Amino acid sequence: INKARLIAAALALAATVAVVLPLNRTTLGSPVRAAADDVAAAAYCGIDVRKVYMVTFGLGAAITAASGGLTASLYSFQPSVGLDFILIMYVGIVLGGISSVAGAFVGGCVVGFVQQISALVIPQQLQNATIFVVLLLILMLCPQGLFGKRTERV
Repeated sequence: INKARLIAAALALAATVAVVLPLNRTTLGSPVRAAADDVAAAAYCGIDVRKVYMVTFGLGAAITAASGGLTASLYSFQPSVGLDFILIMYVGIVLGGISSVAGAFVGGCVVGFVQQISALVIPQQLQNATIFVVLLLILMLCPQGLFGKRTERV
């Protein structure tokens, strides 16, 4: 096992726990979840939605910087180093459920597992195609993703 990848995986797991637990169990997480569910209702309840947006934007920027640093320790620097990961990242998020942070994590794990298992059976060029086939199959069974909430739009 590559030591750099093991450290990066441990740090990514720690960052995930450091984000998910406060969002679910603190007084900061409650307004964030409320603003994510319904902006108008959160504003009527006295939540400063602008402040919530600023905090979540900063949190997202910090997570992006951390993931960029972890990626930089594994890959060489070039302008297009992240392009390979963007589409796969969105597949993981949709697979897990757009409204669920834990679902996005599980979706990413499923994508990684499918990618590695498919490498044993099919050529490397078709790994991404396998991911999209699995995405389509799961979305046919669960249109909201694995952990997504079913909502009604007015």
